Amino acid sequence: RKRIRCFYDVQHSLIEAGQEYAKENALRLPYSAIREVTEANNDGTCYDLVVGKITDDKLRGKLKEGLCLRLPQTDEKFQRCSVEHYDIHTGTLRVVLREHDRNLLCPQGELQELPNPAFKFQTDALDKMRTDTAENPRLEQMVLGGAPLPIPQTVQYTPAEGVRLNEKQLEAVQKALNTQDYLLVQGPPGTGKTSIIIEMVRQFVEEGKRVLICSQNNHAVDN
Repeated sequence: RKRIRCFYDVQHSLIEAGQEYAKENALRLPYSAIREVTEANNDGTCYDLVVGKITDDKLRGKLKEGLCLRLPQTDEKFQRCSVEHYDIHTGTLRVVLREHDRNLLCPQGELQELPNPAFKFQTDALDKMRTDTAENPRLEQMVLGGAPLPIPQTVQYTPAEGVRLNEKQLEAVQKALNTQDYLLVQGPPGTGKTSIIIEMVRQFVEEGKRVLICSQNNHAVDN
C-alpha cells in the first residue's frame, strides 16, 4: 500500500503544479471596443472585439476555435463566451455568447481565460479511486495492479470487405470488442489509431451499442 499511496501523492502534486502553471499563464487580453455581428450563428450571438494586431505567435496560437473566455459585465460579473476566430488583418476577435444581456456587456475591458475544469475532474477521479468509490470497483487494480487483466475472446471479429488493417490493428479491434473495462491503444502519429477507432465504432454500432467519442481537442473528434 505504501507504493500505492506514493502514486496518489505524486499524481495530486502533478495536478496541483499543472493547475498553478495554467493559472500563471492564463490568457488575459484587453479589448477597446465591442460590436454585435448580424451574421447568423446557431450557437448564439456573435460579437467582434477590437483587440488589435497580435504579433505574439504563442498568444495567437491560444485563440483557437472553441476556447472559453470570460467577458466582463458592468455589474462586475462575467459572461462566458467562446472564440470563433481571430482576424489578424482587422485585429478583431469574434466570440459567441449564448444567453446574455447585451446592455450589461462592458464596451471596453479585458478578456480572461476560464480555469480549465480538467484539473478538478482529475482530482475527483483520483479521490474516488483512492476511496474505492469509483463507478468501477476494479479501477485501482487495473491502473496499479502491475499486470493487465485478461480479455475474454467471446466475440470473434471478422473485418468487412474493404477494411484494410494490419495484424496489430486487427488485434486492437478484436480486444476492443471483448474488453470489459477499458483498452489502452498506444502508437505514434501515422500508425493508424484513427482507422481502428472508426472500425471499433462501426462494430459497436452494428451490435446496437451507443458510442461516446471524447478528446482533449475538437479537431481530433472531427477527424
